[in-house]
Amino acid sequence: NRAELSFGTHFIPKFYIPVVKNMKEQLMKLGYSDVAFNKPFMGGYILEWLSQKFPNVFICSMEVNKKLYMNKTRTASNSEKIAALSADIARIFNTE
Repeated sequence: NRAELSFGTHFIPKFYIPVVKNMKEQLMKLGYSDVAFNKPFMGGYILEWLSQKFPNVFICSMEVNKKLYMNKTRTASNSEKIAALSADIARIFNTE
């Protein structure tokens, strides 16, 4: 019952929360039905370390549910699904 995508926001400065909310909205517009904050994780040690080392840089963590890039039995990755997910993430950052 995990979300398709989840952003860990615990170590994101409050200033950047609107950016993450916009990213969530953009992903939902692209058809991702369950985009969450802090489920099941709030952002871990790497995010904490990076945010301390670079306090004025936007850094976020995003957890991707395996169902978005693996076959139904979760035994192999699906390159088409990975390419589609990668393109969608690039799209929300306008990096195409």
